[in-house]
Amino acid sequence: MANTITTAERREVIIRQVRQYRHVRVEDLPDRFHVSTVTIRSDMNYLNDKGLIIRSRGGATIPEIFSRELPLRDKNFLNNEKKEALARKAATLVCDGKSLIMDSGTTTERPARYLTDKHNLVVMTNGLNVANELARHPNIEVRMTGF
Repeated sequence: MANTITTAERREVIIRQVRQYRHVRVEDLPDRFHVSTVTIRSDMNYLNDKGLIIRSRGGATIPEIFSRELPLRDKNFLNNEKKEALARKAATLVCDGKSLIMDSGTTTERPARYLTDKHNLVVMTNGLNVANELARHPNIEVRMTGF
């Protein structure tokens, strides 16, 4: 990681590490972020106070609530700004008369909202949420795959 990483970005990476590995040790992180162990401990204490990790001696673990897959209605609010920016950009890459395959998920549901001005699209998806969003547009043919 570069020295220009912000506190918020560093904390987001710490959360991702804890979620991926279920436990992260303080001593494994300072060199990665070019910060002191005091800074990492401070980050972990902050994240613990927010309920995003559970601080343990020498590191952190993941709260039980995050050890299972979140429902779509809850995941829809995670990384909202990034999902919207990605959706707007993805929709600009779609041309009239094209066929698309869109996977299920909250991130892939977003571009469907920006396809309203497209014509003669055929979209295949395995996601009910994506199909539901696309079905609102008469200029888009929606095809569902098997589950």
